[in-house]
Amino acid sequence: NSFCTLLHPMPAKKKVRSEGTQAPLPPVLWQRLADDGATWADLSAADASVLETAFKTGLPSVSITTMSWAPGATLSYDFSKFVETGADGATRPVRRLTPGVWEFKDDSDVFVAFYDEDNVMIE
Repeated sequence: NSFCTLLHPMPAKKKVRSEGTQAPLPPVLWQRLADDGATWADLSAADASVLETAFKTGLPSVSITTMSWAPGATLSYDFSKFVETGADGATRPVRRLTPGVWEFKDDSDVFVAFYDEDNVMIE
């Protein structure tokens, strides 16, 4: 029954880039939800570099003590949920953006990049 098939969540599409066939992606931008709960604040280049390095380890979560807005404080980052948790337990969303790459929110409420050819069509 095709109707039943439509009710099952679609698997998230993963971005695929062929090495050497396209221009390199622009730098990654990391943001965290601002205190107003409505706008996103860019992380400094140094903080974004720390977070990007941690993200690229492939670990699902990390704890970092070197962020400029909270020197010495332990901040935990859950990369599966893209959430920052402070030492006091307060959480806030974070996001990782690659300028020029379009994303969609999958059935797990996680942003996933479209395939390259879809990005071109959207632009």
